[in-house]
Amino acid sequence: MLALRQQSLIWRREDQRFLQQREYAERIDFGVEVRFVSVHGDAWLVELAAMLDNKGQVQYATSHLTFELRCVYPDDPLITGADIGGQVLIPHVLTTGSWLPQEWSATLIEPGLTTRYSFVASVPRSATAVLLHGAFRYRAGNDASHHTAESFHAVPESPGSE
Repeated sequence: MLALRQQSLIWRREDQRFLQQREYAERIDFGVEVRFVSVHGDAWLVELAAMLDNKGQVQYATSHLTFELRCVYPDDPLITGADIGGQVLIPHVLTTGSWLPQEWSATLIEPGLTTRYSFVASVPRSATAVLLHGAFRYRAGNDASHHTAESFHAVPESPGSE
């Protein structure tokens, strides 16, 4: 009887530790970046990258890792909007997609590791700036369990000027 009581106390302490330390909490640090690689004709070849850094102790899976790349041209008026928090609108969508190949049902984010995903796109040289917006959702699909990240860059005038 004493052994059962001691085991019950141990389990209760472990449950409290998991709740207090949040060992199973989602701890993914999510970031995106645009890297201008080279000029090809009238466009820049760019790498759109997503980085997922699992700072937690549990493996996570996702099937939702998407992006939208937008740009602004020199002749576009600068418009701010209440629907975007008073920020300047970057009006032109260049491309949207997923960092995950279509044949993948999901990808795993291992604890203690940073995983990088890459997508190659093009940006017209006539654009003045680009905005990359990324979204990541935990596989459970819970709307409260998602992250977004953005990266804003000037389009270089020529190779080597970035």
